[in-house]
Amino acid sequence: MIFDPAASTISFTPTDGIAIVFESLKDINLPSPSVDDLDKTTRTTLAASVQLARSFSPGLLDNGEFTFEIEPQTAADITKVASNIRVEGAWTITFNGVVTVDFEGYMKSYDFPDPMEEQGTMEVTVKVDGDVTIAAVV
Repeated sequence: MIFDPAASTISFTPTDGIAIVFESLKDINLPSPSVDDLDKTTRTTLAASVQLARSFSPGLLDNGEFTFEIEPQTAADITKVASNIRVEGAWTITFNGVVTVDFEGYMKSYDFPDPMEEQGTMEVTVKVDGDVTIAAVV
């Protein structure tokens, strides 16, 4: 699917607040999950192994982070980001009006637009907390 910023939205609903919609999207990078490795090697398994190799099991899933880039149109757009750093809540990304990605998380970092650029952008990083749900919009 080709990303169409004009047909995509990101909304954030703080745990104790009102939903915020981020507009003027330039780019979105979805969370990249990774799995911890649990070392299950014991003295008994090493003694039984001919190669003395360690053994592992899959551990907990870390859904990582997602980033998005916006082109703030007003100071209010910058404030919308800056005032929500470290705030936990629900995130919904809607791609082209056909697919949604929902998860809990908190805004971890952002960068300010370059004042020397004619139209600067802000990149925002969100830490995903828990499961991610991907669904078709009905």
